[in-house]
Amino acid sequence: MYNFATELVNTRQVSDSAYRAAVDKFGERTVVDLIGVIGYYHFVSMLLNVDRYPLPEGTQAELKPLPSSAR
Repeated sequence: MYNFATELVNTRQVSDSAYRAAVDKFGERTVVDLIGVIGYYHFVSMLLNVDRYPLPEGTQAELKPLPSSAR
């Protein structure tokens, strides 16, 4: 799973050997589910990065904001 997910996220594709290893170990349905989870995670993280929805009143951020140049 780690090798498959890392390759997919870093290269935007998966080699035949990584795909075959994942399917042999976990089955095709689980690999498809993994791809869906990775895609959903990316979707949510992109929304959160762009939206910058304010925290509720009286709540303090757990982390300091990144400098403007890092965005």
